[in-house]
Amino acid sequence: MPIKDILRKKLPSDVKESPEFNVLLKLIEKKKISSIAGLGDYLESEIKKTRKWLAENRVAGTISDERREKVRELEFLEIIKSKVMKYL
Repeated sequence: MPIKDILRKKLPSDVKESPEFNVLLKLIEKKKISSIAGLGDYLESEIKKTRKWLAENRVAGTISDERREKVRELEFLEIIKSKVMKYL
């Protein structure tokens, strides 16, 4: 069964109706994630990579826009991990 169908079946309606859910489905398609384990691995690696980047690039100034985008990305990944992965 495709991962999108698994998510639609196992997740409660409040999670499926959240704005992050549609973004997650697009992310799964874009990154060609095909399993629940693959999704968990992807989230863990991206969270780790983003935190490392933020720690290495603490200097304000010319990269502040890029930092802001990375912070938003990290927040999204952590929301997905907390809302979705606990049901799978």
